[in-house]
Amino acid sequence: MRIHADKLILELIELTYQNIENVKLMLQNTMEELNWRIESNRWTALEGIAHLNLFNNFYLHELKYGINKRLKPANPIFETGMIGNYYVNLLQSTKFKIEIPKTMNPKGNILSKKILEEFIMDQYEIIWLLEDANRVNLNKTKTAVSFSRCIKFKLGDTFRFLVYYNEKYTRRALRILDSKKCEAA
Repeated sequence: MRIHADKLILELIELTYQNIENVKLMLQNTMEELNWRIESNRWTALEGIAHLNLFNNFYLHELKYGINKRLKPANPIFETGMIGNYYVNLLQSTKFKIEIPKTMNPKGNILSKKILEEFIMDQYEIIWLLEDANRVNLNKTKTAVSFSRCIKFKLGDTFRFLVYYNEKYTRRALRILDSKKCEAA
């Protein structure tokens, strides 16, 4: 996939703002609703967002490092990497399953609404990094990924993966809350 870097960054910023709005909606829910579990082996809405916070912490570090290297001048066209594009497309499918490391699994932890506020702050940081990414070559700068020591993504694919991952799981958290409301009705 080839896309103008400016267009990609704008799309990802818009999705990130939508993620913020989705989580702001969650702040209106009670702790009982946020901690409601559809099934015993599934995460609550709040655990899902806590997982995203852990996930974001890893990627925010990688993105900052990649942007601050600034080894290559910006390129107006971003061309996805084969591996990065594969994982982004897999993420957007219903078949996406990766082993969640225990360090990124919040299940069973005592959580509060501060988790939601932390997520919102992380999303603003992602937006700032996306704005900074206009000065970096999204093709040449590489970052590590959370699920393999052997794979590196292009910076543009890392942004895509992170933003789409946040989008997928914030929507999932909203569906959990909707299920709770349907059960109560």
